[in-house]
Amino acid sequence: MPGFSNFKFDTLSFWLGFLAATLFWWLARKLRPAIPRALERVRGQMRQARRKSSYRLDDGLRKDMLRRAQAMHLAAPLFALDEVLVEPGLVAPPPALVSPGQASPNTIANQVIPYLPEWPELSAAYPVRLLSAAEALQNGARIAVIGQPGSGKTTILAALASQMARRASLPGGLQEKTPLLFHAAELTLDGEEWKADPLLPLIKTTSGQSPVLTQPQIPRYLRAAAVEGRLLLLMDGLDETHPQDVSRISAWLGAVLNSFPGLGVIAACAPDGLDGLGALGFVPLAVAAWNAQKREQFFTAWAAAWQKLAQTTPAGPAVDSRILNLWLASETELCSPLEWTLKAWALYAGDIRGATALEALEAHARRGLGRVPPAAVAQLGALMVAQAKPALRFGEMERTLADVKTPPGPPKPATEKKLPFGSKNKEAPRSSGAQMIDTLIESGMLVRHGSDLLRFASPVLCGYFAAQCMEEGDAILLAQKPGWAQQNETARFAARGEQGAELAQAVLTNDSAPLHAGLLAVARWLRDVPAATPWRAQVLRRMVTLIQQDDLSLGMRARVMAAFLAGGDSSLPLLVKQLMALRNPAVRQVAALGAGALQSGKLLNDVLGLLADSAPDVRYSACLALGAYASTNAGEALNAALLQGDEGIQQAAAEVLANQGGLGHEALKAALASDNLMARRAAVLGLANIPASWAASLLEKTAVEDAQWVVRSAAAQAVEGREQGDPYPPRPLPAAANAPWLITFASKQGVGVPAEGLPLELLLNALQNGSKEDRLAALSYLRGLDDERLLERIYALLDSGDTALAEAALYTLWHKAACGQSVSRVSFYRASYT
Repeated sequence: MPGFSNFKFDTLSFWLGFLAATLFWWLARKLRPAIPRALERVRGQMRQARRKSSYRLDDGLRKDMLRRAQAMHLAAPLFALDEVLVEPGLVAPPPALVSPGQASPNTIANQVIPYLPEWPELSAAYPVRLLSAAEALQNGARIAVIGQPGSGKTTILAALASQMARRASLPGGLQEKTPLLFHAAELTLDGEEWKADPLLPLIKTTSGQSPVLTQPQIPRYLRAAAVEGRLLLLMDGLDETHPQDVSRISAWLGAVLNSFPGLGVIAACAPDGLDGLGALGFVPLAVAAWNAQKREQFFTAWAAAWQKLAQTTPAGPAVDSRILNLWLASETELCSPLEWTLKAWALYAGDIRGATALEALEAHARRGLGRVPPAAVAQLGALMVAQAKPALRFGEMERTLADVKTPPGPPKPATEKKLPFGSKNKEAPRSSGAQMIDTLIESGMLVRHGSDLLRFASPVLCGYFAAQCMEEGDAILLAQKPGWAQQNETARFAARGEQGAELAQAVLTNDSAPLHAGLLAVARWLRDVPAATPWRAQVLRRMVTLIQQDDLSLGMRARVMAAFLAGGDSSLPLLVKQLMALRNPAVRQVAALGAGALQSGKLLNDVLGLLADSAPDVRYSACLALGAYASTNAGEALNAALLQGDEGIQQAAAEVLANQGGLGHEALKAALASDNLMARRAAVLGLANIPASWAASLLEKTAVEDAQWVVRSAAAQAVEGREQGDPYPPRPLPAAANAPWLITFASKQGVGVPAEGLPLELLLNALQNGSKEDRLAALSYLRGLDDERLLERIYALLDSGDTALAEAALYTLWHKAACGQSVSRVSFYRASYT
């Protein structure tokens, strides 16, 4: 054929090709088993690279979190948070209230001190159980940190975020989670896109806080971490959010938790602002008020930090911290951590003009404003309250301040500065409003969020300035609107003025039993109202009448006593003395607790007299009150009570000594070695409240070596209790179908527990006919139910005469009211309360 005429067979090429193909297939067959391993190594290297990238991003987020957390406190212009931090605590509720089927430890403190989530000031001096934020979260519960403005909610979140950022060892391995600390005002929930992608607002908020180079990596990282349950959301500012917006944020939070149920959440909330959170299973825990020991720790830390600051700023005034701290320690005014900070700052700065918290706040305002006119800042506060917003845009603030003239002052030296907040370029001229905003940011009066949002550093500051713009008729508007931190603080400061009587009357008109929220709200204003104000005396008389009411529950009586303490009236020692002499034992009980919280030397002999009271709970309360007194007589009486009192008095004394530490612990060790059988038993009960390892060793030794069975038994029970774990940290509410107590109750009724949904009728039956433990557990499941039948049964428990059930019923009513539900008595049941 023509095409093949020149064809020649090349033998060498043929055999070379044949050998090459044979070699190729031979190598392929030999290498085939190694290919998957090689691919897996490549994939592993890629995963490791992504993991390293993730670690780098996580470390970057933690470093940024630490930086921001250390600036989240009032004195941030002076110190980092850690320099003046006093370890914050949360008041643990009795476990039976929040953990169905869990018994509360049998302590005297649990027996005689009512749990007051919205009034923790009364229990500050007593041996109640406190939890750290990490301890509260360790079982997976969702926590709502509640407290009045300035109580330390933000500090608790910032301190926890700092610990997690440093990967400090925390209960439940919490340090392995990535903390996301943000303010509620930073969330963007205006549109509907978050409903399709609930994590999107969180991604935007985190990205806005992060450096530009890391922002593209954040969405993928957060989504992966959310799926794996490695995120802990620390949401600040929900307490500063208006009630009309809290429910919207709660709805978003519910969508996030439904999509990613493994996420942990802790949020700062107002005591009456839990709308929507109750249905999500949030457990409200109150920020513990400072006792004398906490205050001393703070004063010492402040002195050290101030001394360190003075070394870097020689122009600052020289101070003798010992004298100043003695003056601060002698103060008897009931103050929040924010107010103690203001007092210490003003005293060390030398610009305080009086001894009250209000005068310290005024000194802070003068110092922070500089040349900014107070009227200008008052306009900003009034604008926020009028618009019901916790924060405003820079432009809106600048326009508000545009017409305000700054008074002349000395020229500032020409120094190179960073780009001011809100400016677009360095050449753009700064308006007077922008300059005032820059001054307020620099002094810490205003706090910036993101690139454009600004808010007051505390609702206290917002209310203080907004009250200065109060006009005729504004009092009624303040009283008619729903409760809100900034609004409440505005009313508090406005009550000092001419409209105070009108404002108080408007709030008191809506007061009703059993919670008396209106009366107690007005009581928080009394400390700042001049003593000669007529309506102030009327409110005090109304409180005196209420605390003596025969059918008032113990918890409400204790709340009124706490309100008296907060009011700080000069006649309070005399009032408490008179209450301790009344016939009603419940009144004497709360009066004894009030005397201990007041720590007035004028009342010590009266407290000692109550140690012989005919009512056991009054005796126990008096013994606990002795522990609050830092006097030799009180200490001697306490030691005598431990060695010579009756069984309950001995246990109360042991609990107080365990709480005191130092010499108190030595007294317990001495009692454990005494010949007094009951004193040794009481010492064991006291040691059971000390978490230290040395106390555990003593208990184990006593459980084996003590000569008396009653002491060995008490020690063995204490050791067993430690091995079972701490009962106080709250736990997520299990499904009703899996609750052992409800299954047992249902079997007694001859019925089963439905596998799905809330068995409403069964729970209502348990609430009415079950044992005390069944009723307490049923309340935990029914707390969020808005049903008239439930209210009827709750009020029946409130009037049952059983203290534990009545207090649980009162707590349930408070919880329902805080979540926005009506708790008025139904018309056909005890109409006298409506």
